[in-house]
Amino acid sequence: KIACFSGSDPDFVRFLMEGCRAVIFIPNQTIFREGSFGNAMYIVKAGEVVVSVRDKVVATLGEGSYFGEMALLCDGQRTATVVAKSFCDIRVV
Repeated sequence: KIACFSGSDPDFVRFLMEGCRAVIFIPNQTIFREGSFGNAMYIVKAGEVVVSVRDKVVATLGEGSYFGEMALLCDGQRTATVVAKSFCDIRVV
């Protein structure tokens, strides 16, 4: 279950998830860097990621969390760096 889709039509969510691709990240692998261009958002299926802004940790996210959506909604520039804290199974939308 993903909080940002909690009020959405189940058929829409199913359609969206069918278009996702699964990516596995290893501990300490950078998923994306602050300032880079982005055109996808990410959903944590398993594992944990660390979110940093200007080299300061601002959050640790786990199963069911999502990140990277701001690059889709705004100008495409990433506002944070995200690094896998553990082995992560991530869905890329």
